[in-house]
Amino acid sequence: EEVLKELKIKADPHTRELFRNLRNPLKIAEKANKLFPNEQLAIPSREFNAIPKFITFSSDTEMVAKLRKEILQLMSEGIQPNEITILTFKSAVNSLLKDLIMIGDSHLKNEPSKSLNEIEWAQVGSFKGLENEYIILIELPDGQLNISRRAELFVGLTRAKTGVHIFTDKENPILRL
Repeated sequence: EEVLKELKIKADPHTRELFRNLRNPLKIAEKANKLFPNEQLAIPSREFNAIPKFITFSSDTEMVAKLRKEILQLMSEGIQPNEITILTFKSAVNSLLKDLIMIGDSHLKNEPSKSLNEIEWAQVGSFKGLENEYIILIELPDGQLNISRRAELFVGLTRAKTGVHIFTDKENPILRL
């Protein structure tokens, strides 16, 4: 907060409060806003309504298998690979995605997608300010979410314009949102 305050003083930017969320489907924005119940967050106002989809797993192997299945299902419904972004809470070197090269006929890239046939993946924090039609969240933090992890989860949830799929183990507190 101190750094932000100092930036505002030195840069003298024009600021305004976001009062309406035009990006996210209603139910996704409502879930994201629950992460900060004491804040006055932007009210979701899109007519389109999509409920976050939770996919649970018991092991890393099962998670990867279910991730592949879910992405292939989206593509079978006409979703282009470049309309899907996978966001991980782990660093690129520690993510299970580092070893995945393809899902179906689509390449997985840890960089912005320039091709219709590429699925982008990134660490949640590096995707702030960006968006895509479908966001898939994987490798969520375990245990109770501290303030910085809640903020990171908020960022991940609110990158979705059409739908969000959340992959988590069966014990993760996110399932209670």
